[in-house]
Amino acid sequence: MLSAICTLAANAQIFWKVTPPDANARPSYLFGTHHGAPAAVADRFALSDYYALVDTVYGEVSPDELTTPDASLTQLMVTPADSTLDKLYTPDELGEIDRALTDITGQPGLLPMINAMKPAVISTMLLQHLLPKALPDFDINQQLDLTILAKAKEAGKPVRGLESVGRQMQALFNTPVAYQAKELLEELRQEGYGVNKLRSLTDAYMANDLTHLQQIMEAELPDGDPQHVEMIEKRNAEWVNFLIGFLPTTSALIVVGAGHLPGNAGLLDAFRSAGYNVEPIAPKN
Repeated sequence: MLSAICTLAANAQIFWKVTPPDANARPSYLFGTHHGAPAAVADRFALSDYYALVDTVYGEVSPDELTTPDASLTQLMVTPADSTLDKLYTPDELGEIDRALTDITGQPGLLPMINAMKPAVISTMLLQHLLPKALPDFDINQQLDLTILAKAKEAGKPVRGLESVGRQMQALFNTPVAYQAKELLEELRQEGYGVNKLRSLTDAYMANDLTHLQQIMEAELPDGDPQHVEMIEKRNAEWVNFLIGFLPTTSALIVVGAGHLPGNAGLLDAFRSAGYNVEPIAPKN
């Protein structure tokens, strides 16, 4: 959920032209999104103009798969019987979590209902409640990434996913449960439950300042952190291996969370390492 828009430093943009080393190959385009940003961000880059330049548009997952979820995937959200919340936390910590849940959601008595959920699932659920608190203009029905993919489909472009929903859920929820439990408690102990951090991330994104966004992310999830490894490092490596297998012979618009772009394990450096020329594209307005 991260990115940036004004500075022209090396990795300070959210939109990039990615050209294979083959002199005859057509370029592709890499756009970083942020869940808290308005859909109108795409218009600042005239992103719809690029639909005509590419053969296919890729999101992290296919929108079609999101509309037909596999019920069996819910098992990825459930913790083992010996690791339910009442076994992971002390009674005092459970009370702390219960109060925070009520404060964030406005719904008392949630804790017994989610006792068997993995802590990372609870973190993801709470984020949907915190985004509107941090960003008053946030509209869950106008999320930037999904809007871009929907408009690409309207323009007649094939829209595909870089991974399955199941693979994404594995990345979200398959870190060790003890690690997840620690992270959830730390998140709920932040001032305002991390609302200021969400605002800072969104401000960096809206300023097109990917460098600042990376700094905020690294303070939260440094390289080597289990969540960084699962969410960023492994998936980026899988995506680049997949993409460089066919990009020399076609052109694509690739739309992923901006947090996947910068850093040593980021997509930008991965494409450079594969011999691609990577150039920033400035906003049109």
